[in-house]
Parts: sequence; C-alpha cells; structure tokens
Amino acid sequence: MKGGDFMSNTFIKKRISDFCPKYNTKISISVKYQDISDEPTAHYQKIGYRCDKNACGGCNAKPCPVYENCSEII
Repeated sequence: MKGGDFMSNTFIKKRISDFCPKYNTKISISVKYQDISDEPTAHYQKIGYRCDKNACGGCNAKPCPVYENCSEII
C-alpha cells in the first residue's frame, strides 16, 4: 500500500517554542504529527497541538500563531 491509500496510526509529538503575541512572550506548545510517508522514508504532517496557556482557559487565539508558524511536514 502507498501512503495515500491509508492513514497511519503512527504519531510523534514535538515541543515547539516561539514568540506568542497574545502573551507577548516566548511560549512552547506540544505539536502532534501523523505519519504520512511512503516507505522507507518517514514524513509526518502536523494534525494538532496542545498549549498550556489554552488549557487554563487563558488563550483564545484562533489560529494559534505558534502552531501556524511551525513546520507543516517534518
């Protein structure tokens, strides 16, 4: 099967740090990537994130500028 024929259940999480204009400081978020590769080379596409500020109900920035600035595919 080729990568386009199915969605893999392989995920990785990567911690990304960048400047957040909402809080006017550098923050980090956990970005979730899903395997979209054809063997043998692995490629992962971002599919979501978790921001500690958002978990506290303090951030409502849509879209998250830190998430938007991180790599779409790694």
